[in-house]
Amino acid sequence: MTLREYYRILEHRDCDAALGMKEFFNMLYLPPTKVMLFGDACPAVTDPIAKASSNEFQLTYADTFTALTPNFFRIVPSEAAFNPARVAILKNFNWTRVGTIYQNSPRYSLPHSKLLADLDRANIDIVASQSIADELKPEMYLHKFEAKAYKEGLYGRRYQWIVSGIYEDKWWQNVQNLDCNQDELMAALDGYIATDVLPLTSLQTTDFGLTTYEYMAEYERMRGQEFSRFHGYALLP
Repeated sequence: MTLREYYRILEHRDCDAALGMKEFFNMLYLPPTKVMLFGDACPAVTDPIAKASSNEFQLTYADTFTALTPNFFRIVPSEAAFNPARVAILKNFNWTRVGTIYQNSPRYSLPHSKLLADLDRANIDIVASQSIADELKPEMYLHKFEAKAYKEGLYGRRYQWIVSGIYEDKWWQNVQNLDCNQDELMAALDGYIATDVLPLTSLQTTDFGLTTYEYMAEYERMRGQEFSRFHGYALLP
């Protein structure tokens, strides 16, 4: 189906919720009439816009949160979609006792609740479950956990860390303000498993006439230093 006489209005802003909301309402106020919103690429901006515009259709390729509005659609897997893989890993290695740590906000607590239910159905014993305040970036919490794990000896052959792969590139190299050095952090992280989306999953030529490799080369040429790990979902085949 081809949409005729429809226009795309592109607005680029940093991941600032206040600026994002301001530009969103500016776009709604100015003609032509907006029928759908594509974005935002930053969850910090997507969340308040979705809550303030429940009557507007919104499509995002970069937000995994499932509890927004009925008119909010995602084209990326939610965090809970990784639970079957996590359970399968545990069963494959016969790891029957686990502990969980999660950030105490709906974005993370909802998929965590689903994970606990999936673990229970798989007869995996949950020996401890602890929430933490939602104040720092996830990688900063993981830094602190692994530093503490090293000090307490909670690493090596008897322990396995399975983490979400949402962290910045080479996040483990930042050891500032930690009670351990680079070698100690790497020792605690040795062998850890991360679950994450595949940035590119199709080898087919897309509707844009590009293969995924051609798209990736163009994306690398145009992007800045920072990029979204969900970028491949913005170019569906």
